[in-house]
Amino acid sequence: MKKRLALCALLCLAFVSVEGQTPIDVCGLLKSAKLHEGKTVTATGFVFADRHSTGIGGEGCSGGIVIRYDSGRVPRDFVDGVEAKRGRFDSRPFNVTVEGKFSSHVRGPLGYLRRIEVTKVLHWEFVDAAPASHNP
Repeated sequence: MKKRLALCALLCLAFVSVEGQTPIDVCGLLKSAKLHEGKTVTATGFVFADRHSTGIGGEGCSGGIVIRYDSGRVPRDFVDGVEAKRGRFDSRPFNVTVEGKFSSHVRGPLGYLRRIEVTKVLHWEFVDAAPASHNP
């Protein structure tokens, strides 16, 4: 009975640690990529998108992480925001938080890249630019 109870508690903790993860910013994820290899992560950053790739980057670090998602399984407003960045229709930063499986060494057309296979989009918003200060 004690073994079953301990096993149940361990499984519950494992489930909570994945579902209730604290988001890690992209810069932190890039620095500790090997630690998160093959695991489900919750990552936050700013979307970059062009004809060839879609990803998230962070403030203060170079590089980013490619994101892949099924546009039929994520919120339409998220897809619209990514497309607005891809088409350069909106120049404001697009801040997102996504959950998915992280891979630190995926073969791409021009070499290796880091990628998140998105299973959930937890947050998305365009961030208005800070108002410019004026000194007369």
